[in-house]
This record gives sequence, C-alpha cells and structure tokens, in this order.
Amino acid sequence: MWIWSGGEVTKWHAVVITQDSVSGIPYQMSVHCYSCRRSVPRTRVDSMKLGYRTLPENVTMVVGAATAAILVEAAVCSLLGARNDC
Repeated sequence: MWIWSGGEVTKWHAVVITQDSVSGIPYQMSVHCYSCRRSVPRTRVDSMKLGYRTLPENVTMVVGAATAAILVEAAVCSLLGARNDC
C-alpha cells in the first residue's frame, strides 16, 4: 500500500488501518519484522492506494514479454540470414 503523508509517499505492506492510525511495515523490510512497523495518525494521511496486480494485468505482461521475445528472435534470424537454423 502506498501512503501519502506530508508531501511524501511511502510503500508499506502488512498494513493495519484503525479509526485513528495507519500502521505497516516498510516494503523493503521483511513482513515478519514486527519491530520495523511504523505508524501514522490518520489525520496526517493525505491519501492511500492499494497496490496490487490483477490477473489480466499479469497475463498482459507475460504475453507481451513472450511476443517481444519472438519478434526479437525473428529479427535476429532475418538479419543473420540463418533461415534453416532459426
């Protein structure tokens, strides 16, 4: 989750939202590092955005990468003139 507060944005996971605060663990830290947990009063939170990828986004990324790899291979084979080897 991205948290905007005081003109800064931080990325946290294992986020807990209560009536008066938002707490979470900085994304670069292990989710099991309980001593790394940070908290911000909700009155200081400007905005929050849940960051996740949906299945269509993941499929699009994989299909796009595979298509790009095939096109690169075809271009290399065409440039090298190695029609029988490609």
